Amino acid sequence: GGVTKDLTIINTAANTVTATAVIRLIGRTTLGLGNSNITIKNCNIIGNTPGNSGFSGITVTSSIGIYAGATTISASGTGNDYDNLLIENNSIRSCYNGIHVMGGTTTQRDNLIIRGNTIGSTLATEQVTLRGITAQQIVNGIIEENTITSMIVNASINIAGIEVYGSATTGTVVRRNTISDIKSVSTAGYGAYGVNITSGTGTTVSND
Repeated sequence: GGVTKDLTIINTAANTVTATAVIRLIGRTTLGLGNSNITIKNCNIIGNTPGNSGFSGITVTSSIGIYAGATTISASGTGNDYDNLLIENNSIRSCYNGIHVMGGTTTQRDNLIIRGNTIGSTLATEQVTLRGITAQQIVNGIIEENTITSMIVNASINIAGIEVYGSATTGTVVRRNTISDIKSVSTAGYGAYGVNITSGTGTTVSND
């Protein structure tokens, strides 16, 4: 319960250190083991670097606020059974990726809720760069009432406030999120998306 953010968790690694996460969940890809029924709530989550924005001078692309993926931190690794994961009322900043939840085609994330988080900052050193929220292979997920702001890059990358994808993603709802200042000034033709749905079935986007 409660709405104040009374716990601050900081990644104190140097801003050149790669493959880091402030909060990291590890689900094994064998034996059906994972982390289910986890709540991350009412926290200030501060990473070690916004990474490769094109402005920072940093080339890191694997600094994450909340990571639920493989045993090794990466943008593509998946782990088993992050079911009933609730991420609510957190402030997340200074990361390349804010919230990163990835399942597999046969080990989807059931009943994920990401609600009421503030992701990003108007300060360049506290920016979230690539994705505010990434959700892959999600079943009956809810992503709602989050505020995502000031993702501004000058790099050869496609950025998004919220991205939902995966061939096994189904029945996910993205609603009532406030997304602002998602912008790429790169002249190389890369995109900047508020909400990006690239695959899956039955995803609903409303009132964002």
